[in-house]
Amino acid sequence: MPTIDATIGGVSANSYVTLAEANAYFDSSYNRTAWTALVPVDATKSILLVEATRLIDTYFVFNGLPTSVDQALQWPRVDALDVNRETIADDVLPNELKNAVCEMAYHLLSNGGLTLNEIEFTKIKVSSIQLDFNTLTSSSGFPKNVKLMLSAFGSTTIVGASGITQARLVRT
Repeated sequence: MPTIDATIGGVSANSYVTLAEANAYFDSSYNRTAWTALVPVDATKSILLVEATRLIDTYFVFNGLPTSVDQALQWPRVDALDVNRETIADDVLPNELKNAVCEMAYHLLSNGGLTLNEIEFTKIKVSSIQLDFNTLTSSSGFPKNVKLMLSAFGSTTIVGASGITQARLVRT
């Protein structure tokens, strides 16, 4: 079982949320019984919180700069703004970030992890516009609620299944 280190700005920090904070979050959330039903409780919850933090740090580009070059995680940050466009102190983690970690952990628990799929074109037709995509199985990709919770602090590097970032047209 990983030991959670939620020290703000810590050199060995591995989670933005402590086990106690996550338990309190889910205790006050509606219909989140899967979290309290986990066995072994602390081991699995710790793994989920560490993985949720890792995924958020990997797939989000946050505004501002890390407070220290020695900190293990992306937060705390200098010159970061909150949802009201006010400066966040460089020794504070926004509640939205902590909530997003909890939601990401629950998503991992509920979906057996994170699956990121790419959709590719099989055909694109310009006259009378036609787009055909390869079919994929359902994806348990990055949850929209997590992206929305973190949207004031930066942007995700993941485009959803409904987003197209680039299409190459080839004349036939």
